[in-house]
Amino acid sequence: MTFRMSLFKRTYTYLFITITLGIVTALNCFANDIWTISGLCFNRFYVVPVILAAIVFRIRGGIIVSVIATLLILLQAMLGWHIPHFSNTIIEIVLFYMVSLLVGHMMNQFERNQLKNHQMEQTLERSERLSSLGTLVAGIAHEIRNPLAIIQITTETLEEKIDPADELKQYTSVLKEEINRLNKVLHEFLDFTQPKDLSFSSTSVHQTLEKVLRLSNKYLKEHHIYLHTNFQAKYEVISSAPDRLKQIFLNLIINAVEAMPTGGDLYITTESNADDISIHIKDTGIGMSPDTMKRAFEPFYTTKETGTGLGLSIVSQIISLHQGHIHIQSERNKGTMISLRFPLLYDKKEGASHAA
Repeated sequence: MTFRMSLFKRTYTYLFITITLGIVTALNCFANDIWTISGLCFNRFYVVPVILAAIVFRIRGGIIVSVIATLLILLQAMLGWHIPHFSNTIIEIVLFYMVSLLVGHMMNQFERNQLKNHQMEQTLERSERLSSLGTLVAGIAHEIRNPLAIIQITTETLEEKIDPADELKQYTSVLKEEINRLNKVLHEFLDFTQPKDLSFSSTSVHQTLEKVLRLSNKYLKEHHIYLHTNFQAKYEVISSAPDRLKQIFLNLIINAVEAMPTGGDLYITTESNADDISIHIKDTGIGMSPDTMKRAFEPFYTTKETGTGLGLSIVSQIISLHQGHIHIQSERNKGTMISLRFPLLYDKKEGASHAA
């Protein structure tokens, strides 16, 4: 469920808030005519549209409606309408703002929790699919690896016995290249289906990113990619397997470069809150269609002419092992942004994250 409302529903909400403000003001007008008899005043009921605005439009909406309610009350005072116990009315006005802040904050927090739960459900569902598929792929990979090893040994033996000037030499070289390529694919399969035991330690995200970017610097220049970094995260230490974290960043950077065949801009930014650090890797490449975004983490799904289609599946799997999450935003011909989120590692004594 999401509280992001359609334009149709938002329009009706605007109308309801406006009508409610009008009704409360009209009731005050009526009470002004008979105040000597009843002492009625309905200003406190302005809290109803304030709460509704904070629920639907968050803190900003609640504050705006609180300002409108305040102006209406001041206008009534300027027109000479009787407002009994004006000091209580001032307190009520202050409460409008407090209520809008409280309700708006609660709704923001609720929405964040809903998003986290949705991402966790997607991760769990994906992990279950990968687990069953992984068992099948692992069996096939093992069955292929043994005869492939025999073919490799046989080819190397033949190569040793063939004269270097012989025409057959070039065929053995081709065989070796293809065997090495198949071995690489098999290693990817096994890496995907049977991730090695990870050794976790406190790791600086920023330092890891800087190392990966130093390694990638020549590659980026060769492909005419302009790098832009903005590391804003105040806390950026997580519990991770450092080599695997490098693998995540390197895979995503390579994917971003491949999405910009004629060059472009690569943006890498970080930000953190009390619990998590987020890393955003954004390119200005060809982007993804909605169907590609939906299937991006499926094993063996790829839109590239070459490749196994396991890159993002492996990345997703490693991130799950780090209790993290990955999210894709993309628009065709405008680019793609991949966002990663990892839980921060805190020193309980110092109350801040630090690298070991």
